[in-house]
Amino acid sequence: MTPIKTWLCLALALPVAGCHAKEAEDPQKILGDLTEHGGVDGTVGARGKTEPRSQKAQQPAESLATKTECAAAGRRIEELALELAVKQAEDAAERAELEKRRAEVLKSAAHRERITEAADECLSRDTSQREAVCIAKARTELDVDRCSRGR
Repeated sequence: MTPIKTWLCLALALPVAGCHAKEAEDPQKILGDLTEHGGVDGTVGARGKTEPRSQKAQQPAESLATKTECAAAGRRIEELALELAVKQAEDAAERAELEKRRAEVLKSAAHRERITEAADECLSRDTSQREAVCIAKARTELDVDRCSRGR
């Protein structure tokens, strides 16, 4: 065999026989919880094995509010707005007049219509059941804000 043929055989055989492919590093070790998106673990079933999920992925999805829960939340927001208007009145006579008007408004068809609109908006925003129930139980406008921020 000529030296060129020997060199060529060695050059072609060496990468095939002498270099083993390295195994890729486990992405779970590198990325940790970053392999999840929307509560779904992207490594499950990888390479034929199931890898453990984090606690975050195992939590059930939050349920959405029903129309009744949304209506209760809308009603409470309307009531709080009327109560705030009465509280802000400086004069006792004015406060008494506003209290009387508040009672009338709560019985009106316009009030019922606003509650229906608020319930429809609540449903269209995919409001969580937790948020709607929290708002329905709110005592002040700050409580409503806290409910909306998830606290």
